[in-house]
Amino acid sequence: MKTLLATRSSFSLLQGLMSVETLCKLAKERGYDAVCLSDNGVLFGAVSFYKTSLKYGLKPLFGLEINIIFDEEEQFFVIAKNNQGFKELIKLSSMINDQGLTTNDFIKNTKNCTVIYSTENSSIEVDMLQDDLKECLSKINIYQQYFREFLVGFSMQQSPLFKQKNTALMNHLKKNNISYVALPKVYYANPDEDYNYKALRAIDKQININDKTLISQPYRYLLDSKELQAIYPPESVEVSFEIGKTHTVDLSEFKTTLPQTINEFNVSSAVYLSELVKVGLKKRFNNRNVPQEYQNRLDYELDVITKMNYQDYFLIVYDFVLFAKKNGISVGPGRGSGAASLVAYCLGITNIDPLEYNLIFERFLNPERISMPDFDIDFSDKRRDEVIEYVRSKYGDHYVAHIITFSTLSQKQVIRDVGKILGKDQRIIESISKNLVNHPKATLRESIQTNGKLREILNTRDEAKQIMDLALVLEGIPRQSSMHAAGIVISREPLQEVIATIRLENGSLCTQYAMEYLEEMGLIKMDFLGLRNLSIIDDVVEQIHQENPSFEINKITLEDSKTYRLIASGYTLGIFQLESYGMSALIKQVVPKSFMDIVDTIALFRPGPMQFRSDYIQNRNNPMSVKYLHPDLKRITESTNGIMIYQEQIMEVARQFAGFSYGRADILRKAMSKKDMSEMKSMKHEFLSGAQKNGYSAELAHQLWDYTENFASYGFNKAHSVSYGLIANQMAYLKQNYPLFFYKSLLSSGVGSSTKLKETLDECQKRHITLLGVSINHSYADFTLEKGAIRLCLSMVKSIGTLTANQIVKNRYEKGLFKDFFDCVARLNVIKLTVAQFESLIYAGAFDEFKLSRQTMLATLADALVYAAIVKVELEQETLLNYDLVSQPIITTVSDNKTYLSSKEKEVLGFHFSFHPLLDFRIKYPEIKETILDVNAGHGYYRFLAMILNVKEIKTEKGELMAFVKVEDEKDSLEMVVFSREYQMYQADLNRFNCVIIEGNQQENRNLILKSLKLLSKGGNI
Repeated sequence: MKTLLATRSSFSLLQGLMSVETLCKLAKERGYDAVCLSDNGVLFGAVSFYKTSLKYGLKPLFGLEINIIFDEEEQFFVIAKNNQGFKELIKLSSMINDQGLTTNDFIKNTKNCTVIYSTENSSIEVDMLQDDLKECLSKINIYQQYFREFLVGFSMQQSPLFKQKNTALMNHLKKNNISYVALPKVYYANPDEDYNYKALRAIDKQININDKTLISQPYRYLLDSKELQAIYPPESVEVSFEIGKTHTVDLSEFKTTLPQTINEFNVSSAVYLSELVKVGLKKRFNNRNVPQEYQNRLDYELDVITKMNYQDYFLIVYDFVLFAKKNGISVGPGRGSGAASLVAYCLGITNIDPLEYNLIFERFLNPERISMPDFDIDFSDKRRDEVIEYVRSKYGDHYVAHIITFSTLSQKQVIRDVGKILGKDQRIIESISKNLVNHPKATLRESIQTNGKLREILNTRDEAKQIMDLALVLEGIPRQSSMHAAGIVISREPLQEVIATIRLENGSLCTQYAMEYLEEMGLIKMDFLGLRNLSIIDDVVEQIHQENPSFEINKITLEDSKTYRLIASGYTLGIFQLESYGMSALIKQVVPKSFMDIVDTIALFRPGPMQFRSDYIQNRNNPMSVKYLHPDLKRITESTNGIMIYQEQIMEVARQFAGFSYGRADILRKAMSKKDMSEMKSMKHEFLSGAQKNGYSAELAHQLWDYTENFASYGFNKAHSVSYGLIANQMAYLKQNYPLFFYKSLLSSGVGSSTKLKETLDECQKRHITLLGVSINHSYADFTLEKGAIRLCLSMVKSIGTLTANQIVKNRYEKGLFKDFFDCVARLNVIKLTVAQFESLIYAGAFDEFKLSRQTMLATLADALVYAAIVKVELEQETLLNYDLVSQPIITTVSDNKTYLSSKEKEVLGFHFSFHPLLDFRIKYPEIKETILDVNAGHGYYRFLAMILNVKEIKTEKGELMAFVKVEDEKDSLEMVVFSREYQMYQADLNRFNCVIIEGNQQENRNLILKSLKLLSKGGNI
C-alpha cells in the first residue's frame, strides 16, 4: 500500500501550505493509497482529513510531529497504529497545547503508536554530516529502548549531500538490525513552491522574507509515489508501505454524549423533566386551570424529547439558566427556534409563550429529521462569564470546553502581511487594500475582476503586482486559532477521551476541532451569549426599583401606545434591533402600533425580504386590496399583510394545502431555503399530489408550490423575531417611560466610543433632557443623575479612564470638595495625575467651576504644579499637604480662544459640548436659517451649515466612486448621498471635521442628495 507518512497541512498554522482537500486530492493523483496527516503538535484537521481521505479513496493515517527535549531537542513523528493509538495522540497533543509535554509523558503515551526518530532536525544531524556514525548509533540505541515500535526516519533524499549521508547511516543501521523508513517531509504541493513556503514562515515570524534567520526549505513538496520509490532505498519505502497496511484508525468510534443529570429525587431524567415542566406550566397560569391545548402540546413535546433522548440536554440548560436567575444574572427571553418550545417556556429557559404566537415546535426539534437541539441563551454581557464558570465547576474542567475557530489570511489580511514581509511601502499596501471588495467573504480574484482601479494599480505598479501575486497564493490559509465567541460543549466522558484540546485566550480550554465537526461526535454546542442590551435593561430596572420596588420588566404591557409613538417617531437609538439608520427608516414607513408590528419589522429588515417591504407596507395601508391565491391562504398570511415573511408560514402552507405533518413541512422548508434541488424534486411531487388529495386543483397546487418556493429562501425564523421583538419592546418602553434612567444607562454602556456617546447626547438634547458638563467636584467615574439632569462622567475624558476617575472621586470623598484650582492641582498631584491628564481635564471643562478661563488655567498649570510639589509633605505612612508653607502663585488671566478650545474639547471628549465650531459661522452667514432639524423634518431643497463627521466611500456597479457622508450641526445629524459626479467635484473637501455649506435635495423618507458644497474651514483648525 503506497503510503506517505510525514505531511503537514495548513492546519500546522503558517507551517504548511496545503489545505486538507489539496493534500488528499494530490496524494491520490500522485499514486498513493494511504496518507498520514502529521501536523506539528496539533490535530486541528483530523476529522476533516478523515472525511476527505475517504472521499478520495485514500486510507487515512494519523500522526503528530513532535519536538521534545531529551538531553537535546529531538524531532519525532508519532503515528497511531489503532484507535488506542489515536487516543494517545489526543493526549500528547492536548498536553503540548496546555501544560506542556514532558519526556516521561511522551514515552508513556506511545504504547500503541509507531515512533519515528527523524535524523533531520535532530541531535544526530551534525554527527551524520561529520560521518560520526558511531555517535549516531549510540544516540539511536538510547532512544530505541524507550519505545515499543521504533524506526529511524530519513528525509531530504533529493539533496546530493543528504543522500550520501543518509545512505551511509542506513547501511550502518542495517548492520546493527535497526529498522528505518523513508520519511520525506511534505509542507507544500510542488517543487517550485519553496519561496511561497518561505513567505508563509516570514508571516508567522513577522520578519522580512530576506531575513538571514529565515531558513530555506527546499524539497518539501509532495513526491509522486514513483519518484518516492526511485530516490529512497526499497527497504525504507517498503516499511512505509507496511505502516499503511497495518495502521488503522476509525474516527467514527470516537463519540461521547451529554452528562447524565442527577436529581435529588433519584428518578430518571425523563421523569424529572416531566415533573418539572408540569409544575412550570401551572406556574405560567398562576396555578389556575391549564387550557387543554397547552397540556396536549406539552405532552407531545415531552414525548418527542424523550424519544430522541434529549431530556438531559433540556435539564442541563434549565440548570444553568436557573443558576443565572437565582444569582440575579439577566437571561434573555429566547433566541432562535428554541423559543418555539413550550417545555422550554415551562422550564423558564425562554419567556415566550409559543402557543400565543403560533410558534411551531418542529422548527426547533423535528422528530422526522435527526437534528440536535440548539439553545442559544443570552445573558447580561457583564455577567455571562459567571454562568460559564458555574458550568465548568459543576461538570469539571476537562469535561467543558470552548469551541475553537480559525481566522484565515483573508484578502485584506494577506495583502497587509505580504506587503510587510516584502518590505513594501505602506502607501502601496493601502492603495491595494482600499480597492478591495468590501465584503467579508470576498476574494482577491473577485476584487481584481470587479474593480478597474485595482487592475490599473496592478498593471502599472510592479511592487503592487509582486504583493498581489504572492497574496493570491497564500489567501485563505488559516492564520491563527482563537475562541468561538459563545460556543461551549459539555461531555459525559473526559474530553480527551474523544478529542484533543488546547488552552487559548485567558487560559480557557478549547476543542481542537472546529464547530462543524463536533455534533457528529456527540458534542452538542450551547451558545452562552453576552448581550449588552440586557445589561442596560438591568441597570434601568435597578434605578426604577429605588422609586418603585415592585416594578417587573416582564410584566409590562406589550401594547403601550406611548411606546409605539416613540418608535414610530424614529427615536430608536439604543433600542435593540431597531437603532440602525436603515431600520429607523423602515420603522417610520411601517408606523408600528402593536407588538407584532415590531416583530414583523425585525423579520422584514433582512437582506432577503427587502424586495417585499414595499408590498408589505402597501398592503398594510390598504388591507382591502390584498389578494390571496386561495381563501385558505388568508388565515396564514393575513397577520403579515398578505406577505409570507416567516419560515413557520411556509410550514403552515405545506400542512394546510398538502397535508404535510409539521415535521415533514420543516424538511420541505429547509430544502427550499437551502435550494436542495434533489430533495425539492422528490418533495414537489408529494406536495402537488397531497394538495390534490385535499381537494385543491392541480393548477392551484402548482401556483402554491411556486409561491412558497419564492418566499422560502427569504423566510425568517418567527420564534427568533418574537424573542428579539420582546427585548426591543422592553427597551422602548423603558426609554419612553423612564427616559432619564434609560439615557444614563445607555451613555454608561457607550463609554469608550465617542461616536456612540455623541449620538446619544444629541438625542438627549432633541428630547430636551438636560446635560451637565464634566465637573471635578460633581462628576463620578460613570454617568450620574443630578437634579433631573444627566451629569457627564470623568472616565469619558481622554487619558483619564475609570481607574484614575475613581481615585479622584475617592480623594473628593475623603478630603471634601476641591476648593479652588490650586487646591485641586495639589491634591490630584498626590495621586500622581500627569500634566497631560490635567490638560485633558481643563480642555474637557472639568475645572470650569473654579471661575477661571480655560486658557488661564493652562497658562498657570506649570506654576500650580510647582506649588503642589512645595506644599506636599511626605511622611512614612502618608502624604500630607501643608498650604502654610508657601502662598498660592499669582494668576495671569488669559482670554479664551473659543475656536481653539472647541477643537481641543472635541479632542478630549470626542465631541463638541460647550461650544460648536458652527456657531461662529452662523454669525457670518445669518441668511442661512435652515438647520439639520429642518432638513430631517421635511423634504425639498435645503441650504444649511454642517460639519462633516465621517465619509464612507463605496463603488458603484460601474466601478465609480461615490460616498455616504454623515454631517452634523449643533442639534442634529444626517447622512447624505454623494453620487459619483459630485464626489469627484468635492472629494478633496469631504474630510472629517471640515465645516461646510451644503445644498441638497431631501427626498421624502430618503437620504439627502448632495448638489453643491462650499468649504468654510478644515478640520479642527478653524
